[in-house]
Amino acid sequence: MDGAALLFAYSLGLGMPFLITAALLSTAFDVLRSVGRYGRIIETVSGAFLVVMGAALLFDLVFRLNSWILQVFPVRPAL
Repeated sequence: MDGAALLFAYSLGLGMPFLITAALLSTAFDVLRSVGRYGRIIETVSGAFLVVMGAALLFDLVFRLNSWILQVFPVRPAL
């Protein structure tokens, strides 16, 4: 009986995102259609961000970026 309950919980957790996506698919199409007119701007900003992050990785600046973020937002989650 415990195995069946665990299998049910696992299946529910695995399937829930797919069910939510299917239910909201028509709404998502409407939102994407309205965002579509800004597609070129979003594409350009995303590309620039990828280039900057690639350069940061290439020149090993990710650690400095992480240190700066921790100074700006000093809140750390408890592990």
